[in-house]
Amino acid sequence: MKRRTIVAGLLLGVVAWAGAQQAPYVVLRDGRRMEGVSVRVRPGDRSVVLMREDGQITLTRDQVTQVVGPRPDRLDEGMRALRAQRFDEAMAAFEPVTRESRFLTWDEHAWLGIARAQEGKGDNAAALRAYERLLEVNPRAEQRAEVRWGYYRAMAAAGRGDDVLPKLTELIRSGERADAARAYVMRGDLQVARERHEEGVLDYLRAVMFFRREAEIMPEAYLRVAETLEKMRDNRSREWYRRVVQEFPDSSQAAEARAKL
Repeated sequence: MKRRTIVAGLLLGVVAWAGAQQAPYVVLRDGRRMEGVSVRVRPGDRSVVLMREDGQITLTRDQVTQVVGPRPDRLDEGMRALRAQRFDEAMAAFEPVTRESRFLTWDEHAWLGIARAQEGKGDNAAALRAYERLLEVNPRAEQRAEVRWGYYRAMAAAGRGDDVLPKLTELIRSGERADAARAYVMRGDLQVARERHEEGVLDYLRAVMFFRREAEIMPEAYLRVAETLEKMRDNRSREWYRRVVQEFPDSSQAAEARAKL
């Protein structure tokens, strides 16, 4: 059940990528958007060449915050395959995009698609490499939730929990509420994986106590409390399983909890 839930969660993020074809453009530091008929990024100094109907404009890397080229058809092919859980087919579609749209925004989407396909296949090391390639292209991408949490999940699954822990602690300290709640849950997972069950259940309980209004995260936090208490042979686990079913009856976590009652 957990495996299917994770894969389903990965696929939800790709729906937002759909969009109409549009002219190439760049976004300047002051927020202005300049459209053109074509755009390319020089590989050496990363300067941007925007061709417009009235002539060519060359911009330095520091003058722009985003460069968007034509949307590749292969990206949509990869998205469809990913939603259908045809992971190898998805990667075959995404890989050319990483080369042909390098530094033109769509390569970031393609690397994210490859990472999710590798996660779907259960290859955590390959997923981590894809996330790392994405962050090489655009280090700021870690600020986006879909990248951040996939990257942290891949690091943890690949045995790099020590690298994830300080990132989670910083999110707990200064992140948005949803990020802080999720960070508590993931930090709890890392503790439980190390047989530190008491530390883990305390982090899950902190998520429940401090961020109860983060409805998307609560079913998972409640279930983690129940599962960890069960591992500790604490009879209160049944009460927490009941709470999952009663408070989140339509969630996938409720289905798992019912099997324990």
